[in-house]
Amino acid sequence: MSGKADLAFIPATSKGNPADTPEPSAFCNKKIAENAIDHGTSYSAVNMWQREYGPDSMAWIGQDVACKYGLCGPPGFDDTPAIPSFDCGTAKQESEIAICSNKRLARHEASLAKIYFETLKSLPQNEMEEFRAQQRAWLKYRDSCKGSDMTSCLLTRMENRYTEIMKLKVRQ
Repeated sequence: MSGKADLAFIPATSKGNPADTPEPSAFCNKKIAENAIDHGTSYSAVNMWQREYGPDSMAWIGQDVACKYGLCGPPGFDDTPAIPSFDCGTAKQESEIAICSNKRLARHEASLAKIYFETLKSLPQNEMEEFRAQQRAWLKYRDSCKGSDMTSCLLTRMENRYTEIMKLKVRQ
């Protein structure tokens, strides 16, 4: 991984093989972890997962295990990179600063912005302004997250808004 801190992987070994020979599953688990890091999962979550489900015990994980360790994304998660939809250089709201400094929040915000703009483009002209007004009101609501629980507050509010937009999109 160029320019990034390397993940701590403990290679698994087969009986009779030298201790430094990794099992084939180590490669798979390393790729899973790299992808999780690239999409905003914290190093501590990946390391916690890796300690319990190391390369000697598994190569692929289900959603139940992934979500338990914070390795899954927002509802309907796609391959949206953890890059906020707004300019972090001009971020002034506490919520925006938090989003810019946390890859998981950034990924959720980017995924939410992506679905918002996709939905906006698909709306009839007469519904667009109301949808924009709802989004502006929601942004004020999002920005009211404060204090030590800001991350969980932002995650919850973004997940709820994502669900609201998806319901609207399905009705179309």
